[in-house]
Amino acid sequence: FESTFVSFPLAQPNVVVALGVRLSPNDEPTEMLLERVKTAVDHIHRLLSLHSTGNVLVVLSGGAPHGGKLTEAHVMHKHALSLLQNDHAQHQDRVQFILEDQSNTTVENFRNIKAHLKRELMQHSCDLLSRVWLVTSPFHMQRSVWLATNVWHDILLSPRAIVPLPSAQVSPVEDHWAVDELLVMQATVHDLKKCGLLHIMPPQCLP
Repeated sequence: FESTFVSFPLAQPNVVVALGVRLSPNDEPTEMLLERVKTAVDHIHRLLSLHSTGNVLVVLSGGAPHGGKLTEAHVMHKHALSLLQNDHAQHQDRVQFILEDQSNTTVENFRNIKAHLKRELMQHSCDLLSRVWLVTSPFHMQRSVWLATNVWHDILLSPRAIVPLPSAQVSPVEDHWAVDELLVMQATVHDLKKCGLLHIMPPQCLP
């Protein structure tokens, strides 16, 4: 995948999707979550500066899977607004946030985000998305791109419409979600089959 910029139809917003990650026990953002938000905000700045017209649609996705009082999406939104204000970002009125706060798993992230994206496409009289800039941690990116391609296959111009924007890698000690990705992918395939969302086969290196 190449993170190259392309020309967008003016009627269609640029789309940045940032995936959440578990909050701390007192509902504070972890370093991993803050890095994902920072990456998303950095890219918002780039899109605003590159395109003088049109909106930037930012989808922040994550619920409260462990029963916390706050959702990952709302914590991400608060931090993103703080970063934008501190940076005195111009044209903030062209940034539209959508908070997807119902997801408890990565599969649910993509399924619920899709519903929001389809509504946005209808409002902008578009049939397909030409680019979605996907933000998550490096260890999580391969599975996330594969999931996005599977679950969103009918609203993407092509599989290459998904452009990865990895956030900074955290240390192995902090990265306690970086479990064996092979086992995670196997579980993900099972979940997709149960939900009737499996569209393409996973990469050859994964079962």
